[in-house]
Formats: sequence, C-alpha cells, structure tokens
Amino acid sequence: MLASPSLWWSLGSGSSLAVVGWQLTTKSDIALTYSGYLAAILGAGIVLGGVLTAISATPTPTRLDEEQLRFKTQPTQRVAAVRSVIGMVIGILGIYGLIRTTLPVAYPAGAFFLGIAMYSVGIVQLWRNSLTKYYVTSGRVIVGYQLLKKKERTMPRDRIQGIELNKSPIERLISVGHVRLESAGDTGTSRIIARNINDPQKFVHAVQAT
Repeated sequence: MLASPSLWWSLGSGSSLAVVGWQLTTKSDIALTYSGYLAAILGAGIVLGGVLTAISATPTPTRLDEEQLRFKTQPTQRVAAVRSVIGMVIGILGIYGLIRTTLPVAYPAGAFFLGIAMYSVGIVQLWRNSLTKYYVTSGRVIVGYQLLKKKERTMPRDRIQGIELNKSPIERLISVGHVRLESAGDTGTSRIIARNINDPQKFVHAVQAT
C-alpha cells in the first residue's frame, strides 16, 4: 500500500495545491487571498489523507467454515483519476483567470471552486477505491472496506434475486462498470453495488456460478 498510485497522486497534487495556494495568499486581491487559503488548507489535507490511506491495511474477508474464495476484485482507479485530473485542470484555469483575466471575478472564481470540488470528489473516491475489495465466495458476496476500522457487508448468494450491470458515460470511455446486486430477506431488500470494476462480467459470472 505504501507504493500505491493513490499515495503518489495525493502527495504530488496535494503538495502542489498547497504551495500554489500559499503563494496566492500573498496577493493583494482579496479573492485571490481567500482562494489561496482554501487551496493551501485543502492541499495539506489531501497529503495527510493520502498518507493515512496508504498505511491502512488492505481488507480481508472473514470467511465461514469450509467457505471457499471464488473471485476477488477491487475498484479501478481510472474513474477517480479522470475526475480529479479534470477538476485540477478546471481549477488551474480558474486560478489563471483570477490572476490574468479582465472579466468579472465571479467567472474565474466559479471555475476555481468548481475545479476544486471535482478534484476533491475524485481524490476521495481514489482513497475509498484503494481501501475497498469485493469478494465472491462459495456462499456469499462480501464487500470489505478498511480505514481505521474494518467494515464488511455480506449477501448470501442463494438469496440474490436481481443482478444489474451498468456503465456510466465515464465508465464506458475507460471500459469499466459496476454491478448492482439485490436480495430479499426478513428485514426487507438489501443491496450491494460493486463500483468501477475492470471485469464486471467476470464478477457477474462468479456470482451466478453454481
């Protein structure tokens, strides 16, 4: 985990954002100053978040007696990376506009905040994908997630009543998808969604295999 792409992307982009933000705080324009403080704080938080994610343990499923592991996968980082890169580009254009443009400040400021929001969503998704794994065993489907505390969601395979494979526009562009599983029990309908996986069809086959 210490050499994970999410760590290096968090360190590189977060530290760059913090440095640029700190430089903006020295400007006389109040919009640039406040934007700089926001960027610097966010950049520092992203560096810390990347380190915390990197040192967290990879989740392993709690298997029952005689339960066999049939398939495992985890979310790809491509969707999150695309979102964070697009956000960063929009944010950079916003900063450039704040410094150089003669347009009303609302336009470049809006682009900056939109870019920061998209970038932040992509980074958080990058971290979450690094800490999530999907398992198909002989009896269950398991979603494992571990940051500070291990979490598991399970679904017995013999209770699965619906399987749906979908791809968002971004997922279609980079050849990944997500699978929605639904089951009915005494407490109502439960749902598991395996998001942004490279091999959604293989996941479905593993779930349906006898």
